[in-house]
Amino acid sequence: MKSKIIYFFLLLSFQFLQAQTPNPLDFFPSAIGNYWEYTTNYGDRFRTFVKDSIAEDGSKYIFLAEGVEPWFKIDSNLCVYVVPFGINFEWKLYDLNADSADTWMVRPETANSLRREAKVNAIYDSFVFGRIRSVREIDYWDLQMGDTVINQFSWPIETEFLVEGIGEYQTWSAESGPTRILRGCIIDGDTLGNITTDLMDDGFLKLDFELVQNYPNPFNPSTTIEFNLLKDEEINLTIYDMLGRKVAILHKGYLRAGDHRVQWNAEGFASGLYICRLQAGEFTRSIKMLFAK
Repeated sequence: MKSKIIYFFLLLSFQFLQAQTPNPLDFFPSAIGNYWEYTTNYGDRFRTFVKDSIAEDGSKYIFLAEGVEPWFKIDSNLCVYVVPFGINFEWKLYDLNADSADTWMVRPETANSLRREAKVNAIYDSFVFGRIRSVREIDYWDLQMGDTVINQFSWPIETEFLVEGIGEYQTWSAESGPTRILRGCIIDGDTLGNITTDLMDDGFLKLDFELVQNYPNPFNPSTTIEFNLLKDEEINLTIYDMLGRKVAILHKGYLRAGDHRVQWNAEGFASGLYICRLQAGEFTRSIKMLFAK
């Protein structure tokens, strides 16, 4: 009788642990209409998943705006990739099945960039937006040329915190501390935290736009420029030299609301500072970019 009671409680404990184990996909909620608001070093940022598609191999592509290339890919192994424009490979941002201390290559070493590795530094529970949730703490490192594993000579870049049922919660720079903090989100129709921006009926935002600092910066010869349109808009994205001369037009025309990303290859141009100017309606914003051969 005593052994049956022990077995019964062991069974209940096992079922409880099973019920408490989160689905790996809960760390990257990818339903259409999911929405996140962040406070960043560049101002407020907003993300909405507006469309998805399934490839022949079963991979899921996620779009942040209509009429542009997908931003994320989730493969059958539950790895999440970011899809840089103009680059012939994808960056493996997350491995949702990874356990504590597991590592993976984010991007390979190239002539213009160092190999980047990710490592799950810790997995633990924390109280986030009203309840206990599992948290995955992921460190990102740049490796010395020729290295293939993280070692004492690697450079720490940043740490991301993925939270069960939320996704990206915070990002901390190894040099400057917090750079991106979630204020609130709407996941599968549920509002968590504080949503401060009014949404239109179609889920887009009643604001203007945002131009983010290019990366890498300095660069040679290519760099990526990101901007966020918070409503459908006619835009001009133009490069000028420091004498005010127009040297390149990266985009001119109509774009849907959402995150956008373009790449500029400055091969053939002189080294030095350049101005990238984004004009949308009556608003204009600019960033300085350093081309260093």
